[in-house]
Amino acid sequence: MENDVSARRTRNWPLAVVFDLDGTLVDSSGDLTTSLNELLAERQLAPFSRMETIGFVGGGIALLVERALRVRKLDTSPEELSAAVDRYKTIYSGRLTESTHLYDGALDVLDVLKARGVRTAVCTNKTEALARGIIEGLEFSDRIDVIVGGKPGRALKPSPVPLLDALSQLGVKADDAIMVGDSSADVKCAKAANVRSICVSFGFSGIPVRELGADAVIESYAGFDDACQTLRVATA
Repeated sequence: MENDVSARRTRNWPLAVVFDLDGTLVDSSGDLTTSLNELLAERQLAPFSRMETIGFVGGGIALLVERALRVRKLDTSPEELSAAVDRYKTIYSGRLTESTHLYDGALDVLDVLKARGVRTAVCTNKTEALARGIIEGLEFSDRIDVIVGGKPGRALKPSPVPLLDALSQLGVKADDAIMVGDSSADVKCAKAANVRSICVSFGFSGIPVRELGADAVIESYAGFDDACQTLRVATA
């Protein structure tokens, strides 16, 4: 009986897949860049390229703005930085999906997971309202069961807290889930939560993804099923 249960669990594994958002499901670099450059223009500061802006991503919007202002050598007080972050959020919320788009194959993967009865979540350091705005704006909210974004009082990735929160809402144990991301924060978060991880190579990571320590790496979503199968065998 135990072997039958184990075989059935292996066939159905994973029961849930939790995705990062920016650089994993969606390429938001264009809208992040134009929003940042509008903020900088208001302060008579030089703009950044898309690739430079990608280098600031990771850890949430507050860190993005802080990093950008630091590079432009703008010395801000905590109050001024807070005001700049709030202004950035206002600018960005008005153009969440002007150029942001799902990566090729991402929607197909979400559809396949849904058809198989696999639970899905987004776990991002972006605020929950902004994340929901993108997901609804790109019209794939019906493929996502749970959205966990950054909020006051809850640690951001690489802490395992938001991922464990997502799994709790999904009703799935850590060893029955996969985390899909593009950064060291995603991989560290998954490891700390004892969740298997898949890293995409086409995201925003400034570090080669094969050096991040994920359990599998995919070059495109066409390789997602094979990566899952590799992890499924390792989990058996």
